Amino acid sequence: QQQQQKQQQQHSPAGQHEIYSHQHQYHHQQHHQYLHHHHHQYQDFSSSNIRAEEAILCQTLHLLEVHEKELGRINTENADLAQFMKRQIQGLHDDKTAMEIRYMNQLCLLDSQINQILQDGHH
Repeated sequence: QQQQQKQQQQHSPAGQHEIYSHQHQYHHQQHHQYLHHHHHQYQDFSSSNIRAEEAILCQTLHLLEVHEKELGRINTENADLAQFMKRQIQGLHDDKTAMEIRYMNQLCLLDSQINQILQDGHH
């Protein structure tokens, strides 16, 4: 049951965001630890160190690309949700207006019938 709840949470937008946040924090910590560990070694321009720096740069650029794609996806989902909510609100407003018109017509009809009954009663 816990496994099923975990899977449902992972597939929900909030759950996916939480997973994404944990991944982001993990990568950020890795990068920070690397920079902190190698901060005093920047004078060493050996080819292996340069390759390691290039690898870190490539990884960072890749993570930035992943983040940008994720941000784009989230923005698209938010825009879609906003459009859906606008349509829902407009539909509710239209339903309310149609209901008000229907009730006003019924009231006018009842008023007319009452007046007719009163007139028939006086004759």
